[in-house]
Amino acid sequence: MSTSVAIQSLAESGLGIFTRAAAVASGIPTTVVDHEVGVGRILAVQPGVYRSAGTPMTGELARRAALAAAGPDAVLSHRSAAQHHELPGGDADVIEVTVPHNRRPRLIGVTIHRSLRIPSAHVRVRDGVTVTTVERTLADLGAVVGQSVVRAAAEAATVQRLTTVERLFALVDDHARRGRTGIGALRAVLEDWVLSERPPDSPLEIAFIRLVRRFRLPEPCFQCQVVDGNGRFVARIDAGWPDVRLAVEVDGFSTHGSPSAMQKDLARQNRLVALGWTVLRFTWHDVVRRPRSVGAQIAEVLAVLGT
Repeated sequence: MSTSVAIQSLAESGLGIFTRAAAVASGIPTTVVDHEVGVGRILAVQPGVYRSAGTPMTGELARRAALAAAGPDAVLSHRSAAQHHELPGGDADVIEVTVPHNRRPRLIGVTIHRSLRIPSAHVRVRDGVTVTTVERTLADLGAVVGQSVVRAAAEAATVQRLTTVERLFALVDDHARRGRTGIGALRAVLEDWVLSERPPDSPLEIAFIRLVRRFRLPEPCFQCQVVDGNGRFVARIDAGWPDVRLAVEVDGFSTHGSPSAMQKDLARQNRLVALGWTVLRFTWHDVVRRPRSVGAQIAEVLAVLGT
């Protein structure tokens, strides 16, 4: 096999890129690499990182090249990690990489963050790319974007079940003890989610607390247990105002898909009505996409019921 063919094969095995060190390890002299660069068959992407001239320069390839050039302990982070996780705050035009504090790589068009601590629990390999976890990404974002963007990213990650509120609180507690920059934005978002002295534990609570505060409604009880006059359990409702016996149920958030589930749900609703509860039903799309309409209806019923 000729050295030119060997270099092309090496680039293909690296998903379009290869490093000078990998070429040497494969038995390809550095002089050959320099010659191939000189004749234009391979192109330098970052110091010591190359691509075949026939490989298009994409954002994904640029991020992979930055990681390769930054060293084995480098990890895609901040806005680049948010982009990789498909979260708000991601920016395809920005490349951000975090390296250990004692490393100072000089890369082209890459923002380098240095960290004293990048524990393995904060790192994942996703689609072949080493990237910070969703939780660490949300914590890091506060150092480079505003709190409103961190809020949008945290809500999206929770609603999409990419993380949980418990995991976010655990990471904030860990970071706070170590004085990490940027963590304040995520902490403020989580504190703003607190309902009735406890954090929200579902996407419904996150969406509802924003709706409630936007329309200045009394804060509801989430996952309320309803009992009859003898203290026997009747139902658990998505959100409600027990003082006036108003229940809000969100179809599509809970599972009501099968005919038997629908029958049980209707019987459950009838029991609530028999106990004097008013039941409002919305779709999950209503809550997330049409909050003004939902808020207005809830406010109207609460006014009628005397809150």
